[in-house]
Amino acid sequence: MQIPSVKMLNSKGNSVSDKKISFGALPYNLEHSLYYQIKSNDLWNLHKSGNDMLLIEPSRRFVSDNYAQDCIKFAEIFKNGLHSITLPKGYDKIKFISIGQSPAVLAETLGIMGLDTAIFPISKLAKLNDKQLKAIAKSESFQNYIKTYLANKDTFGLNLTAIQPHTKYIFCDYTVSGSSLKNFEKLLEFAGLKNNNFQFIDMETILEKGTKCNSDIAFVRKFLADNIQTATQKKLYSPIFTLDALSFLNKLHIDLKPNPLFNKLKTLMIDLLRKKIKNI
Repeated sequence: MQIPSVKMLNSKGNSVSDKKISFGALPYNLEHSLYYQIKSNDLWNLHKSGNDMLLIEPSRRFVSDNYAQDCIKFAEIFKNGLHSITLPKGYDKIKFISIGQSPAVLAETLGIMGLDTAIFPISKLAKLNDKQLKAIAKSESFQNYIKTYLANKDTFGLNLTAIQPHTKYIFCDYTVSGSSLKNFEKLLEFAGLKNNNFQFIDMETILEKGTKCNSDIAFVRKFLADNIQTATQKKLYSPIFTLDALSFLNKLHIDLKPNPLFNKLKTLMIDLLRKKIKNI
């Protein structure tokens, strides 16, 4: 991930110094302008010359064909794993749902491939206790999030209060200890959303079912290490931003803006898949 360049400009517009600094999620907001004035006191303290302005120049970002192709290959392996899941009697469809950022690109890629997918934006569940989860689940902001914002077709179209019959909802997250997935299941239960149609599976369990050879295993391990276990890379291309679960207790208005860099990735993947189908 490239770090943006911070430039100190004097009144004539000449650069007087260059610094490198990490701005966390800031690159996601760099969508329209070439330069952005930063008013943060912490940044301003980097340079205290009276008439100078602190400006940030965003990195020139692009999505490579190789990365798009890797996303497609990863999704194809995962899709094989999904199809190997034996559905209980009475179920004939699967709806795949990404929990948070980790499987979000995967969910969108599977959607491009024709699967029924959705994203449930929520993060930082792993270390929460039952008391915190219950408080979030019962909060007015979380209830509104579930019933209005999340279910709205113009946002995520995931209506968990009107479950599709004969459909198994596969909620999926990448997890090391399993605690984030368990806490998400508890959160839905505390919110009164427990349903027999719901199943909670971690990414690696499904990937193990989808790998057919040693080269698949090696590819999956590398992709996970480079793009999902690495936080900056995961956030860079994710279609959604991080939504801290505890933010619901602060009664914040939730408005998740799309990541323009993911839109570039999605366009490229669609083009690559069309070419692949054409060449079959």
